[in-house]
Amino acid sequence: MKKFIIFLSIVGVIGLIGFGGFYFGQNALERMASSEEQQGSDTGDDLNNHSGESGVQTEELVLTASIDEDLHDLFPKDLSERAMQEAIHYMSHGLVEAEQKWGKIQLTEERIEWLLDIATVRADEFTHGSRYEQILLRWHEGDFSQAVEDHNFVWELWGGTIGKATRLLTPAEVDTYNDKHF
Repeated sequence: MKKFIIFLSIVGVIGLIGFGGFYFGQNALERMASSEEQQGSDTGDDLNNHSGESGVQTEELVLTASIDEDLHDLFPKDLSERAMQEAIHYMSHGLVEAEQKWGKIQLTEERIEWLLDIATVRADEFTHGSRYEQILLRWHEGDFSQAVEDHNFVWELWGGTIGKATRLLTPAEVDTYNDKHF
């Protein structure tokens, strides 16, 4: 009987560890997104303290470009509205000055074009679909002159309190940012 109890205890502990690992692995992005919404946003949200309600530190998203990246894996056609906001917001970090920035996605022509295609097809499905389409269309045409407003649009949707964009980066500052982070 004692061996049976020990066996059940071991199986129970292993089961709990397995379930916990699966649960936390599957829900990491959702937890990061909800903590961002509660804290602010990465660029000006209180998200910058990098911890959720539980006080657990979260890793900053840094997404660099690679030559053979699969954009469908990074940004699937059924991308959630929150993920579209994150893509625009995190790409804008390389274009704007803000007190704090949390999350970085390297801005590339391919990514802009891919996201623009998604935004165009799904504009009616998203609450702010036409706005995402306008932002990405301007960026696709090489016009980043409104990146401060683009950044702050998403920042305000997320209830940002810290990290509001204040100005565009100079071309030299953009280069420095990209060299540092990508």
